[in-house]
Amino acid sequence: MALQLAERICGKTMTLHDMPVCEARLVLAMRIATSAEKTGHEAGPYVAQRLGSVRLANSFSLVMVAVAQHWPDNFQLGRPCCSALTFDEVQFASLFRRAAVNDRRAFDRALAEMLPGEARDFIFARMRSFARDYLGRDNRPD
Repeated sequence: MALQLAERICGKTMTLHDMPVCEARLVLAMRIATSAEKTGHEAGPYVAQRLGSVRLANSFSLVMVAVAQHWPDNFQLGRPCCSALTFDEVQFASLFRRAAVNDRRAFDRALAEMLPGEARDFIFARMRSFARDYLGRDNRPD
């Protein structure tokens, strides 16, 4: 729904260039981690380079594990070199934004039809913790 709404408003497919830099870095980190693992490489150093520290890479990996464990379908990612965003990437960025500002009600509304409460609790807690570390403050993404 978020992707279709954005396409109707913008008249085009959303790209990495349409989102805040802090969110685009997360999308690229997910793509790079997935590509590294598929080719038999350790993803950690690549994600740490993208996010700026090993600590952030470790925290982000906990978010990715939480999403992978509970997402109802395969999480669709674009290729690292592609600027177009998938629906799941747009949804992830939106969820991150909601967790960053501690808007649990909007987070739950976005996932209520997809995930049970226990799964939403788990993902929100991991995302909220990561967001505080990643943004270096308690509430506002760039």
